Amino acid sequence: MAPFPDLIAGMHVQITQNVGIGEGVANGTLGTLGCVHCPRGTKFSLTRDSQYGIVVQIPSNPRDFALLGIARVRGAKLIHTGISPAIFPVFYDTELFGRSNISLPCASGGRARSISTQLRQFMFAYAADSTIYKGQGETLKYILVVDWKSNIAVVNKPINYVS
Repeated sequence: MAPFPDLIAGMHVQITQNVGIGEGVANGTLGTLGCVHCPRGTKFSLTRDSQYGIVVQIPSNPRDFALLGIARVRGAKLIHTGISPAIFPVFYDTELFGRSNISLPCASGGRARSISTQLRQFMFAYAADSTIYKGQGETLKYILVVDWKSNIAVVNKPINYVS
């Protein structure tokens, strides 16, 4: 996955850490991105990610939090009275990531350069997947995603599967 994925309201996400087990939100929980809150005055720049060959939006300030829509299990405790039980906030996480040294192109005269940074990211990832009949072991350069639902309800049920 690209290091700076665009976060779009309505996109499907999957929680990647145990962020609120008592509230019914754990590693693998599926949800929908409601919104992302940025500090006042945040500006965005478009940058080409040469490793992945895409253009990404980079904020000038770290995002504060994101609100996810999650169908929670019965009996999960509420975050706060007055807040819908289907809304769950997630915050940036820095604890799991150590400092990284990133090599830069050499300066004039051949002097090596690098920067040191600590990665910060939300504790969720894109939740888009597919199964391709007879596709095991194949490498795809592109995939076309079509918003389609079957007339058979069980086919449309979201499930987690790892092979």
